[in-house]
Amino acid sequence: MKSLIILAGGLGTRLRSAVADKPKPLAPVAGKPFIDYLIERWAKLGFSSITLSVGYLGDMIEQYAQCSPHSSILRIVHEATPLGTGGAIRHTLVELSDDEEWVLVANGDTWFPCEPDKLASVSNRHGYPIVVAATTVTTNDRYGSIRVGENQSISRFSEPTNGDDIINAGIYLLKRSYYLEATAEFNGPFSFERDVLVSQAQMGKVGVSIQNGLFIDIGIPSDFKRAQSLFLK
Repeated sequence: MKSLIILAGGLGTRLRSAVADKPKPLAPVAGKPFIDYLIERWAKLGFSSITLSVGYLGDMIEQYAQCSPHSSILRIVHEATPLGTGGAIRHTLVELSDDEEWVLVANGDTWFPCEPDKLASVSNRHGYPIVVAATTVTTNDRYGSIRVGENQSISRFSEPTNGDDIINAGIYLLKRSYYLEATAEFNGPFSFERDVLVSQAQMGKVGVSIQNGLFIDIGIPSDFKRAQSLFLK
């Protein structure tokens, strides 16, 4: 598994009060675009093909990619109209039809030091075509909660508990052929989190790898501000 898709096409509506002129992945964090941290880490882990799935202000991200020290491993796939996270993944997989069967997908506005081999291990052990990287948080009032079933499966997703929770860390291992078949019925935009993960979990097709590490989503001004100090360390 050497292929990675970074979802970088969101509208970033909640962050515009802090970053009005850039797409979220290019928001400056501790002196450089946030996406730099993501690409640097994935490149160090050996990913030799990183595709940026772009939409809103996508030309800016393409210009960034052309000037990146990692430009040789970066590719751009544009969505002509907003497709949602699920649609963006599907569109990118169709556009890159010659890629390998297993692909890692990561949110472009979220940092989490995931170990991809652990996701692959869950899939290999139990046969899941989709595996979610998850982490634990001590106070959850923002993210959906994951309920873990037998054999490292996700049994269901539920509302935040405002206490200790297992949450989706925004990184996924997907089997290409399965995902394309499972989403063939969708027309127009759709959500990976709401429209795919929920139904696939109900069918017992989604595994989970719970991992430790710093999790931060820069999608709202308060967490964007917090990231400035965290990434200076």
